[in-house]
Amino acid sequence: MGTARQPTDANDRNLQELAALFKVVAHPVRLAILESLLTGVKCVKQLNAPISVSQPNLSQHMSALRRAGLVDCESRGPLRCYYLLRPSLVEHLLETKPARHSTKPRSRESVLTELNASAQQDI
Repeated sequence: MGTARQPTDANDRNLQELAALFKVVAHPVRLAILESLLTGVKCVKQLNAPISVSQPNLSQHMSALRRAGLVDCESRGPLRCYYLLRPSLVEHLLETKPARHSTKPRSRESVLTELNASAQQDI
């Protein structure tokens, strides 16, 4: 395998940023946190109730989401409450949940038709 190429333009940088974002959210607990925060600000106990992880583990996930610029928090005394910084981005990420999309595979015939049409454009 070759080495990873360095970004040469804005598109490459955008793809690298997107890959880094996918890496952060590629965990079921983090996705559950983001999904929960779509409904509004949640304090730690509210977040932790439906997500069955220890509070220290939840804090680690929250830290990763904060570093990624997806969430932030507000502290009021002993309360620490979290909110989404980029709700529309999170909505779009969660739209990719498999349950929202057909699992029916494409037919070979439809792929060949598309391939032939594409090949005709290149001529």
